[in-house]
Amino acid sequence: MFFTDDKDVIVDKDIIGNLALITGIYITASFWLFDITDTHQRSVCFYLLLLVHILYTVANNAPSTVFLKTTDYSLPFAFSGILFGVWFCITDWLSPFDQVSKFSGVILIFSAMLALVALVDIGDYFKNKKGNEYISGSFLLFIVIIKLIMLTFALPFLINGTWDWTIISFGELIDFYTSPEYIKPAKRLF
Repeated sequence: MFFTDDKDVIVDKDIIGNLALITGIYITASFWLFDITDTHQRSVCFYLLLLVHILYTVANNAPSTVFLKTTDYSLPFAFSGILFGVWFCITDWLSPFDQVSKFSGVILIFSAMLALVALVDIGDYFKNKKGNEYISGSFLLFIVIIKLIMLTFALPFLINGTWDWTIISFGELIDFYTSPEYIKPAKRLF
């Protein structure tokens, strides 16, 4: 859970650190490490960010034991999925291709489901903090509005897009980056 049960501590610092780490990885990969307009580098960035989401999925589903205190990674898991879907749609929209992909809309719909998980987790905290039995109606309305906005953003991709997958397969990327045409001889230092 995003917030701890301890009354003195409002926010779990491990979760805040994970959210900052995820945001930092996305910003660094998208703006400094890779050129998103290049198809090959966009594909490498896609696989890197997919790996981040898979790692948080594994961490979220890790079994807890009596001997090992585990952090609840449900919010970072949902946050990484939301950012992954939004990143994929934005880079698809800004890509040099003539058409957008319908897969972007499908991935954004799955991100909207993860947004529901994150918002219900936060709403559950506020419900427990106030001692109510139910989540407030205004917060539920906020959840519905966020879901509708994300689904509305998915519609142009689903209506105008094609079923072309714009990400290069992992095997083709390895072939490309290990080909003799791509590898340039290193210059001597001395």
